[in-house]
Amino acid sequence: MAAHIDVTSTPAATPEPELRTAAGLLARLGQGNITSSAYDTAQLARLRTPHPQRGLHFPETVDWLLAHQHPDGSWGGTIAIPHDRAVCTLAATVALAEADRDQLLAPGSGAVPVARGVAYLAGHSAQLRGDPHETVAFEMIFPTLLDKAQSLHLALPYADYAWIHDLKQRKLALFPTGSRDLASTLAHSLESLDDRLSPEELTGLAGTSGSIGCSPSSTAYAHTVRPTRDGLRFLHRALGETPDGGAPTISPYEVFDRIWVLDNLRRGGLPTAFLRPHIEPLLAVWRDDGIGMAADGIPTDCDDTAVAIKLLRSIGHSVPLEVLRPFESPRGYRTYHFERHPSASSNIHVLSVLTTAPDTHRQQITSILAYLADSRTDGAYWYDKWHASAYYASCHALEVLSEVAPELGRPTLEWLLDTRHSDGGWSALGPSGTCEETAYAVTALIAAAPRYQLSLTTEITQAIAFLRAHQDEPLPELWLGKALYTPQLVVRSAILAALTRHHTSLTTTKGPGA
Repeated sequence: MAAHIDVTSTPAATPEPELRTAAGLLARLGQGNITSSAYDTAQLARLRTPHPQRGLHFPETVDWLLAHQHPDGSWGGTIAIPHDRAVCTLAATVALAEADRDQLLAPGSGAVPVARGVAYLAGHSAQLRGDPHETVAFEMIFPTLLDKAQSLHLALPYADYAWIHDLKQRKLALFPTGSRDLASTLAHSLESLDDRLSPEELTGLAGTSGSIGCSPSSTAYAHTVRPTRDGLRFLHRALGETPDGGAPTISPYEVFDRIWVLDNLRRGGLPTAFLRPHIEPLLAVWRDDGIGMAADGIPTDCDDTAVAIKLLRSIGHSVPLEVLRPFESPRGYRTYHFERHPSASSNIHVLSVLTTAPDTHRQQITSILAYLADSRTDGAYWYDKWHASAYYASCHALEVLSEVAPELGRPTLEWLLDTRHSDGGWSALGPSGTCEETAYAVTALIAAAPRYQLSLTTEITQAIAFLRAHQDEPLPELWLGKALYTPQLVVRSAILAALTRHHTSLTTTKGPGA
């Protein structure tokens, strides 16, 4: 339950309209607030009612797919990122081809969308190799979908995708010998397993929400193996969490939502007393091994754990940093166990926490700094496995590095200033700025400018004007799950944080009477 917030009791440095907006965001925590995923919607569209009816379990998902195919024949986010478009298009094409085969579509309504989806996939296979934005579990999911497509006799260039089958085998080899360790992150992509699971293997995997692995698509697959009322209820609820009736790619994610909204607002300068009632609930879901994106149903991870530590410590709770030790690797920190590649942003967030105790964590800090130095693109910025924009990880990095390793952060600052668009905003994925990416840039520049003894008044002022002009516009999907998505409250809080931090910096510089 959202705590009442008295905005009149907070410092005058934060303007009242922004405080009320923040209170409104906090009141909506845990209510979904996520965009639809064509991939997960397609997986729900493949569910059938029990024999003898054998109808569509969720007919609205087929309607959603038919209404959301892009003009080029693909499905996926509004920004054309190859991995997202490939997995969404293949999933939607398979789902509609199966429904057409089973005579569950209106006569003539399925053939054209399927043909257009096949044509898109046949013409874009080469784009995947050079795309740095691999969606979550792509190497697991895509080969399984290819097998389904081949059984449906869809005319795809299967040989062009053979290298992805190799990635899947390499991923499976990371898990303990003789075990699929379904209680790990593998639960998030159960639908990718080649053979059908036994009902016994699914025992105990579902969280209290009824979901498996915080994934509608994984839960839908599990329902074909072991149907449960809780699972079916969860899928119905998930379809109600998005504004347009499609399925989200992650659900539930209420802990993640809380952590990242609060961290954005904290970094934006909102006072601790304002945030405290919303930070305290994190203690109820804290585990001995840290915290995950939901209260249960998915393993803990170092990213959520690191940021939660910082939040809890900000209100006086003594949370031990030792909980992060199991995530250590020879090269920085893993976000999850059994992952193929580390995450730049996860390491940056761990670094931010460890630098609060540098004397006892010097070795770990040195390891992260070495990883960050080695993993930069063009020696200046970072791509990240959880976000499609380089500004997400890079701006978070600049905030930390400008304080603890300024020479490592300097190329990032220069890159950031060099890549600003003429409209005053930033975007790595288009010719004009987006509010989300611009918010990250503003927050980083406000933090870094005094540390590098720079005056960036013009750049920041123009960016703030851009945010105020565009902040109410729709948000493109930039976050990487199994498909691109937008955690709406998280992004809105990042934009609000940039605005409040700018106002606070002006008040601090000019004095309260300015």
